[in-house]
Amino acid sequence: MFEEMWQDLRLAWRGLRRAKAFTAAAVLSLATGIAGISLTFALVNGVLLRPLPVRDQDRLLVAWTELRALRLVGTGAVTGLATAVAVTRVVQDLLFKVAPLDPVAIVTAMLLLVAVSAIASYLPVRRAARVDPIALLKTV
Repeated sequence: MFEEMWQDLRLAWRGLRRAKAFTAAAVLSLATGIAGISLTFALVNGVLLRPLPVRDQDRLLVAWTELRALRLVGTGAVTGLATAVAVTRVVQDLLFKVAPLDPVAIVTAMLLLVAVSAIASYLPVRRAARVDPIALLKTV
């Protein structure tokens, strides 16, 4: 049983060494996924699980924070789209039943990422909007 597993692992390793573009795309996808999960956990932990250390969290208005975050999301979306278009030539042979520049897949992924980012940046702003600025300044 272990001998078959080692044979399979050696075969997979040889295949990955031969298909360098696929290996690079797979490693990049894994790294992006792990970073995204870590960022999501950090946001959920910081925003939802730990309360803000101030009293009267119902009046502070920080809409400019949301606008700054949305500007960053827009910049990231444009950069990601440009990168996706540039990488399609490298991964074109590895795609199965999907065109390299499939507009439905690209637009769906982009809208999903923008929506998740907008929600992730809105939650802290909404929470901070509940803070009384006078009470906050008195605690400092």
